Amino acid sequence: MANKTIRHCKVHGRGQEIRNLYPDGSPGYRAVPWLRLGGLWMERSGFKVGDPLEVTVSKGRLMIKKVSGHGNR
Repeated sequence: MANKTIRHCKVHGRGQEIRNLYPDGSPGYRAVPWLRLGGLWMERSGFKVGDPLEVTVSKGRLMIKKVSGHGNR
């Protein structure tokens, strides 16, 4: 398989409890964006199970990189 530098995926929804969702201050559930990545291509790119990651967030962009350290935060 040739190396691919662009991968395509889709943003899904996942129910999450939101405090003060309703005007009376009561909680409720609503769909929030959910992204799940996985595959051998990640391992081939240097990511291993348990690696700590840093996600840099900007409008319309997520940059994910491995950071030094051990285990999950």
